[in-house]
Amino acid sequence: MAARSWIALVLLLSAGPALAADSWDKMLCMAGGGAPSANVIHCTAVLDDGLFETPEEHARVLFKRGTAQIETGDYAKAVADFDKAVRLRPEFGEAFHNRAVAKWRKGDLEEALADFDESVALGQVELWRAYKVRGDLKAEMGLLDEALADYKRSLAIRPDWDYTLKAIRRLTVKKQGN
Repeated sequence: MAARSWIALVLLLSAGPALAADSWDKMLCMAGGGAPSANVIHCTAVLDDGLFETPEEHARVLFKRGTAQIETGDYAKAVADFDKAVRLRPEFGEAFHNRAVAKWRKGDLEEALADFDESVALGQVELWRAYKVRGDLKAEMGLLDEALADYKRSLAIRPDWDYTLKAIRRLTVKKQGN
């Protein structure tokens, strides 16, 4: 496997410095996992150079940069990227989910809830996570019974997920305190 990576790198570099740099940015943007600020830089280079082949890929690059911007704390820019991503791909549930997270962190709770609702309606890939996180927001908003219902939906999909089990325990304590 490592030999293939070296071969790919050699082929990439032999294609010329500009192509190699562009392809490197695209690879690092799409892979993510690096420092969030570096991910923003790589994805910005891809967007600036138009290094995407389809609207779906364009939306995915915007999603990757928006996700990195959440991690850097730049929620307004993250929301702007997710706005563009969902315009390109209205069925992009994960973009609605991450836009909801960015809006929540900005303090726009009602807008965040609407985006979480859309994410769940679209059946995003990790639906169990969407229910749990939407439940967290509802709990913060004081919608405790609705939060519990979302946590139960999360557990129905992934019964062993410890984060949801802990959230239910916290919510139970919170409800007993009221």
